[in-house]
Amino acid sequence: VPAKALSHFRLAAPSKEVAQAFGDLVQPLFAQASAIARASRTLGQTRDLLLPKLISGDIRLQGTEMIVGIVT
Repeated sequence: VPAKALSHFRLAAPSKEVAQAFGDLVQPLFAQASAIARASRTLGQTRDLLLPKLISGDIRLQGTEMIVGIVT
């Protein structure tokens, strides 16, 4: 859509104080979402690295037999 097609619409804009207060409220939420996304990527990379080694038997975890027995 060309910008000229939208030029006749009126938009409400908050005052600088309201915009700043909103920014102060949502900034920690965006920071938390970003941190969670980074942690998720790290966990996914760790899973992708370890899972094939676990399945092939290259890596053995002690005590997992007991945990698997409890779950099944």
